[in-house]
Amino acid sequence: PVPAGNVSGTWTAENSPYLVAGDITVSDGSVLNIDPNVTVEFQGYYKLTVEGQLHAVGKQDSLILFTVNDTTGFSNEDTIAGGWHGIRFENNTSTDTSEIVYCKIQYGKIIDGSGTGCAVFVQSLPYFIMENSIITNNYCKNRSIVRIDSTNISFFGNKCYYNKSFGATVLIKHIFYVQCVNNIFVSNKGAGLRLFEVKNADIINNLICNNSYHGIWITSYSNACFDFILANNTICNNYQYQIFLDELYTSVQFYNTIIWGNDDLNAVISSNSGFDFYYCDIQNGISTLGGYIQHYENNIESDPGFVNPTEGIGWEYDAFSADWSLNETSLCIDAGTPDTTGLNLNLPVSDLAGKERIYNGRVDIGAYEYPGYINVNEDKSTGYFNVFPNPGDESVNVLLILNRPENIKLQIFTQYGKMIYNEDIKNSGRINERINVSDYPAGIYIFKINTSENEYLKKVIIK
Repeated sequence: PVPAGNVSGTWTAENSPYLVAGDITVSDGSVLNIDPNVTVEFQGYYKLTVEGQLHAVGKQDSLILFTVNDTTGFSNEDTIAGGWHGIRFENNTSTDTSEIVYCKIQYGKIIDGSGTGCAVFVQSLPYFIMENSIITNNYCKNRSIVRIDSTNISFFGNKCYYNKSFGATVLIKHIFYVQCVNNIFVSNKGAGLRLFEVKNADIINNLICNNSYHGIWITSYSNACFDFILANNTICNNYQYQIFLDELYTSVQFYNTIIWGNDDLNAVISSNSGFDFYYCDIQNGISTLGGYIQHYENNIESDPGFVNPTEGIGWEYDAFSADWSLNETSLCIDAGTPDTTGLNLNLPVSDLAGKERIYNGRVDIGAYEYPGYINVNEDKSTGYFNVFPNPGDESVNVLLILNRPENIKLQIFTQYGKMIYNEDIKNSGRINERINVSDYPAGIYIFKINTSENEYLKKVIIK
């Protein structure tokens, strides 16, 4: 049991769960450490206020859980029943960093229309880390689920889904620079990610889908903004606009991003800024982008070819359970900018699924990288398959290395499924074969290899 009052020290898995029976505070000058696999269970509508430092650091397989003991009444938007009051960094004078890492925060609730940050509220810290955490099933009547105000932050690898607010799921405001990387904002009632009066931002490798308001919402009424880069995001099926950028007075650059799910208007963009789109996949193209477009180069307007997307627009569809990775025929594969090194894109080493971010020498469009082959048994140690160069011209090399000799079938299909090449290779553990493709019309081709146990697929572009 944890009674109301001041808390500090270390909360351990051996003593878990910690049953919080009143408002608790990490006082100025104190530190609370929470170990992996700890459950912090609030016994009513109480809060954790942090005036000192909080280090809630779990592990990937041992999350820290913040929850409430009884969720009865949580869905009633007129009562605080069924929820707790969140983690609140208020009146904090600490000069050290606090962190929430590998945590799960659920059933935070605020019914006051002026309240905000029902799961996490951070204000005026020098720096704050929030990484690899799950924010789900929280409710805020009028504002944001997570609010970061006047605090430099690392916001990396978080999953925000099934939350309900009438503002934004995550609001970051009044800071000089934010890096928002490898996050998921899906199936939330409200906007996915909102930045307000942020001077610089790198929004990289995020999945933002099926929110009931704007996917990304960025506003600044100041003329002191600098650079905004949005790269390798997948932004789809948000209810109003995929992107809403208002009064930024700066340059915004989009690279390698999928913007899909609105036939008429994918982005509303303020005329007080200039906007550049490079190597993106945008439904119906430039006609769906408002505002002043300075550069629009090497973009495509093809169906992204998701493996299993949601069937409609808005938060009623379960985008978290959908599969937004690319299928083997997607035109987004190897279609991103040819050179990411000189653009300061700051791409992470892995995509949202943990795969190598740049495969086959060129980044894909969107937040997921196609891994180059599909192995039916999902045991990639059974073989290696590649086709190169890709794109090809006069000829391409087919390389297959197996752990043992097998009967192999090599086939080539057009992107429309017509088989144009078929070869049977008996009792071999290796193929290193050059195939003449000079007579193939320019386009997308699927190279397929079947063995007795596995199937490998590779999309190849013929110029």
